Amino acid sequence: MPSDMTPLRALLVEDNPDDAALILHALLRGGFDVEHLRVETEDELREAIAGGAWDIVIADYTLPAFSGPRAFAITRREEEDLPFILVSGAVGEETVVEAMRQGIDDYLMKDNLTRLPGAVERAIEASHERRRRRRAEEAILRRDAILLAVGLAAKRLLAAEDWHAEIGEVLAQLGTAAGVGRAYLFSIRSEGRTLASQQAEWVAPEVKPRSGHPDFQDFDMEGMGFRAWAEVLGDGRPVHGSVRDFSPEARSYLESWDVTSIAVMPIMVDGTFWGMIGFDVCHVNREWSMVEIEALRIAADTMGAAIQRADDKAHLRRQVEHLNALRRIDRAIANSLDLQLTLDVVLDQVTGQLGVEAASVLLLNSHTQQFEFTAGRGAFARAFLTAPVRTGDGLAGRVIHDRRAVHVPDLGAASAGGSRESLMPLGLASYYALPLIAKNEVRGVLETFCGPSVKCTEDWRDFAATLAGQAAIAIDNAQMLAQLTQSNTDLRLAYETTLEGWSRALDLRDNDTQGHTARVAALTVVLGRAMHMDPEQIVHLRRGALLHDIGKMGIPDAILLKPGPLTDDEWDVMRRHPVYAYDLLSGIPYLRPALEVPHLHHERWDGSGYPLGLKGEEIPLAARVFAVVDVWDALTSSRPYRTKVLEERAREIIKQGAGTDFDPRVVETFLKLDLSRTVESMRVAGLR
Repeated sequence: MPSDMTPLRALLVEDNPDDAALILHALLRGGFDVEHLRVETEDELREAIAGGAWDIVIADYTLPAFSGPRAFAITRREEEDLPFILVSGAVGEETVVEAMRQGIDDYLMKDNLTRLPGAVERAIEASHERRRRRRAEEAILRRDAILLAVGLAAKRLLAAEDWHAEIGEVLAQLGTAAGVGRAYLFSIRSEGRTLASQQAEWVAPEVKPRSGHPDFQDFDMEGMGFRAWAEVLGDGRPVHGSVRDFSPEARSYLESWDVTSIAVMPIMVDGTFWGMIGFDVCHVNREWSMVEIEALRIAADTMGAAIQRADDKAHLRRQVEHLNALRRIDRAIANSLDLQLTLDVVLDQVTGQLGVEAASVLLLNSHTQQFEFTAGRGAFARAFLTAPVRTGDGLAGRVIHDRRAVHVPDLGAASAGGSRESLMPLGLASYYALPLIAKNEVRGVLETFCGPSVKCTEDWRDFAATLAGQAAIAIDNAQMLAQLTQSNTDLRLAYETTLEGWSRALDLRDNDTQGHTARVAALTVVLGRAMHMDPEQIVHLRRGALLHDIGKMGIPDAILLKPGPLTDDEWDVMRRHPVYAYDLLSGIPYLRPALEVPHLHHERWDGSGYPLGLKGEEIPLAARVFAVVDVWDALTSSRPYRTKVLEERAREIIKQGAGTDFDPRVVETFLKLDLSRTVESMRVAGLR
């Protein structure tokens, strides 16, 4: 290639080889040494753009497979700034204007290609200008985004009790705003040399993280080839640029972490070099603009002020938060009857206030006399969760046996072998466990698993002991409540068993109605639920049904067991059994809510019933519900003095009684019941 020739990579969208040759000849005459590729279809165009770095696209307006404007649209979509020129044999002025309006760089006629070299130069320069303008606009947009993120970060850091807890989110906001692959914070200490320790890091999804890498704890800046950086940053000045601009040693190290360009800002606290905040661009080439660097310096200054302010307030805030944590646990103990829920609150405070990675509570199983995992926070292996702990066995067993805390600063060294310790969560640094003692008995163990950032200081251990004490109180209260609840359940069961015994005794006394009480109690519950009575009402409804004939205890056997019809005087005595029931049960507070059925189940909807002659909805719903079931069972059950009627006939009698004997709404609901299923259930239970 002659020295005065300009290299040009041209992509020709042209179906006619002769026309393509004319274009190439015009470019050659214009001083371009052309490397070209000719394509004829949309797919070929896309593949060519994706596969090569082209200086320009020159397209015929009319093609057999598609058009020049369509080729322009594809080009812009695939590579926004690639210059594009249309050529045509014959086209109207309106077409030219429309093409230029869409953003095509130039439009030439095939019979006048002498303008082509100049058009190519102008198109390429325009493309460069577009790129420069867009980079400047992007830099300004990133600066504005960084400043917005700085404002949000300042608010977050200044409001934080501990800036360490917020720095990850702050770095994510700043890194995203700056459009980088990695953002990180280092603290600095000097021990004859500058040592940098990474405090936090954010990485984009496609970038490999550095957190936990040994290089970034006590990173020796001088020893690793970053002496000049340490001096510049120590003076309060930033370091930024392409990695190609740095020393070979620094460049090699940065490239090993996929860094292509970097910006590092010093963080000054009280005029002292406290640390640095860095931003890595990875995998792609990018230059830093001064507006971006200034915005990042503001971010570093803001962070320094926030760190100073946060550190000044940290101790006081921790004390206040500790008090609040204890209050939350106190409220959980006072307001919750659920031990699991209370332990969840305790563990939330343990992980939140102590900063541990994981925590667990072991409680004594009174049946096995072993301590078992009951609640936890963190990622535990299943085998760890199910492994029981015996007194004196392993770390937790030592806590139980010795009745005092156990601290293992190096958890890795203690996790060897086949014991429970080998199943502990991985990647943790230390272990601290305390006994949960209430009323001088070890009720359990509180275990904490700490990351490398947790320092088990005296203050930390004191607050851990306070939390363990609260947990012990919660466990003791819950266990006492469980015992009380069980006692109450046993007592209620005894009451229910007594009621059922009374009802069976009544049935045994009156052989004619044996099984009647159990049947009507079961069917009454079904009808009560269909009437949408609430669960508590259903409980009292069932008790009332069991005791509906309790008043017959006051009826003489001569009347109650008389084989023939009763006289009028005898009926007067018999009708007094609801009053006897009221007199018998009203003095028992436990049974008072169930009185409506034994006392008023013989009242009638039209007011013709007894003992009070109540009418309509004056009669309690429970008594109205039971009245229908009582008559149904009497009709469908055989007695010595008559046989039972068929269910269809019983339905007719019940239906006829609606509005006179029975509440029409209760009758309607009753007749909708699937009585065959209910009767079958009672038959299986031995009630039929």
